[in-house]
Amino acid sequence: MPRRPNIVQITTHDSGRHVGCYGHPTLHTPVIDALAAGGVRMSSYFAAVPICSASRVSQLTGLYPQSHGLMDLTGYGWRIRPEVRHMSQWLKAAGYRTALIGAQHEVSPGELTSRLEFDEVLAPGRNAAGAVAAEAARFLAEAAKGSQPFYAQIGFQETHTPFSHGGARPDTSLGLEIPPYLADTPAAREAMAGYQGAIRKVDEAVGVILEAVRANGLENDTIFVFTTDHGIEMPRSKWYVYDPGIAIALIVRYPGGGVVGGRECGHLASNVDYVPTVLDLAGLEIPG
Repeated sequence: MPRRPNIVQITTHDSGRHVGCYGHPTLHTPVIDALAAGGVRMSSYFAAVPICSASRVSQLTGLYPQSHGLMDLTGYGWRIRPEVRHMSQWLKAAGYRTALIGAQHEVSPGELTSRLEFDEVLAPGRNAAGAVAAEAARFLAEAAKGSQPFYAQIGFQETHTPFSHGGARPDTSLGLEIPPYLADTPAAREAMAGYQGAIRKVDEAVGVILEAVRANGLENDTIFVFTTDHGIEMPRSKWYVYDPGIAIALIVRYPGGGVVGGRECGHLASNVDYVPTVLDLAGLEIPG
């Protein structure tokens, strides 16, 4: 039986579809844009809810918040219901080596191995994107030596406020975009310049991880995913059930499975569709 594909999933905080390849030319994201140019970009993809924990758990369980139980932020009395399985648990049961690298928002820090059952937790919490990417590159180099397929769930903090995390600096090198739902004020300009600098840091880190995938001969047999959890942290976006709050990015490339070619998929989809789609790509049974 052939080895199942590896899965590398990158999720950023509060980024919506604010990436260059989604029609935002002032954002310096050449690596993510190139990923889209070589893979498939979902253009009508939405979060189930415009807040971090509830959206991420919807993505990683395939259930809506009222079904998985985490209807608000973790740490405020909300938890994933005991009987609900997370992506890491589905894949671990299928024989995958599982690793969390960087930020997550699904459970409290003490539950990463007990509740989500990750085999390894590397650079957890609020580490800068560069440190997370370096740890991911190290993991990929080591995992490539083995015969076991792996799931690497990678999270970056930079695009969450304050936008100075990890040494990010405001970036207006390609201009400055003020979304149409914001008033063009000095405060809005300062905030959006900060976001542009933060997503640039994320793009650089994605480049380090992609290069590690290539350098270790993993590219053909790896489902590589870049996605976001909900809209940017601005008025009428994050926390709001308007399009800017729930419109999110999903870019996938998997050469061995034919997910290539710079295609755009305009089918209306939600992040509750993520688990069954990835399990199907990996040739695994989709749970009921």
